[in-house]
Amino acid sequence: MKNNLKPLQAFTKCTVSPFFRLEKLNEDTCCAELSILEAIDMDGIPIDSCDDLYSLRKTKSCIIVDLNCFCAINPFPPNLVNRPLPEIEPK
Repeated sequence: MKNNLKPLQAFTKCTVSPFFRLEKLNEDTCCAELSILEAIDMDGIPIDSCDDLYSLRKTKSCIIVDLNCFCAINPFPPNLVNRPLPEIEPK
């Protein structure tokens, strides 16, 4: 049996992101407000691939989702959100 499930992705002005942070949970309606996170590499440049993921930067964009539509959630370590970029000294 083939799995046709696809991850949730949010579209912002400049990017598409499958990364979110839970901001509010409404247990009565089974809905959640999620802020959209932007994946960046070690240089602070937005990326599309998890291969070079260094940090997840919080954006001002949010979405509200019905949690009844989800079958799984893959958590990331919270310390990835707004992780400071490394300081690289010039040679």
